[in-house]
Amino acid sequence: MENDADGNRVEKTRFTPRWDGDASCEDWLNLKYPGKHHRFCHQLDTATSGVVLTAHTREAAGNAAKLFRDRLAKKKYLAVVFGWPKEDEWTVNAKLGKDPTDVKGFRERVDEENGKASETSFKVLQRGYCTLDGANRGVEVSRLECRPVTGRRHQIRLHLMHSGHPILGDMAYSDDTDSYRMFLHALELVMPFEEETLTFATEPPESFNDVMSAERTH
Repeated sequence: MENDADGNRVEKTRFTPRWDGDASCEDWLNLKYPGKHHRFCHQLDTATSGVVLTAHTREAAGNAAKLFRDRLAKKKYLAVVFGWPKEDEWTVNAKLGKDPTDVKGFRERVDEENGKASETSFKVLQRGYCTLDGANRGVEVSRLECRPVTGRRHQIRLHLMHSGHPILGDMAYSDDTDSYRMFLHALELVMPFEEETLTFATEPPESFNDVMSAERTH
């Protein structure tokens, strides 16, 4: 619940459709599992596709939250970034915090003085050239595996920007306003519960294969 403009207690708006037919993950879950209450155990940025974990009971949600809090949950992402990294593997430990210059409060920034400890490891899977029509066609891009240890807001996006390789289509942390989506996908989530370890995974959209080629196209 939240207070409206007149101070009345109203149900908080969790999702506002932006076009006819627009729907949220919660809408989809309500249709697939009618009568169930869906507790989201973590978050993905709106522009990120992939695995999202929900729980049907308060106890299950609490168990999942503890794994995230204790950094026992293992996450793997796929990203397509600008440029060809010099190293095949590297780790970024840059601290992250709010960007005070963003009046909307959306952007974060690297803040080594006051930011929170953050860690992400990266591995190059493929180097190639962008095949998207438009301004980025033919530019050097790379497909990366990303493994965040901590779970800071926009962590992978900021650590890649900090590395000099922002994500293709990331309008917040790159100059790219031409690509039709941000190429970041949550591939896998491993949750080591006391009873058993559960692995949740989903393949990336075909766009992640189609967005780059081994040879430059014009």
